Amino acid sequence: MSKLDINIQLFIDENNDSDIWEKYKFIENECNNIRYLLMKHKDMQNILKIAFDSPHECTMALRFLQYFTHPDELKIIEKLMPQLVDIAIYGNPTNITYSRKVIGLVNRKWLEKILRVI
Repeated sequence: MSKLDINIQLFIDENNDSDIWEKYKFIENECNNIRYLLMKHKDMQNILKIAFDSPHECTMALRFLQYFTHPDELKIIEKLMPQLVDIAIYGNPTNITYSRKVIGLVNRKWLEKILRVI
């Protein structure tokens, strides 16, 4: 069991939800910290490509990509475009929706140009 698992297990008490909002904020903050570390990970692009192969992990990966706003981050989305288009066409309904949102983050002129190639 990891340190995070232990912290979350100790943190969540189903019998005491009096400060449920505080608990949610704490966990959301921890998720944001982990998301930041993943964004900066040197192999993040390959991690996401592998995640795209699993429907559940694909959904998580697509939700993760929705946080990308910086031009350098958008370049990563551009590199993943073939996989994103594939998901947008052949994925399950949830992943189709998320992939289209992610695709919509990139520059429209660039997107129109690249879609002619794909």
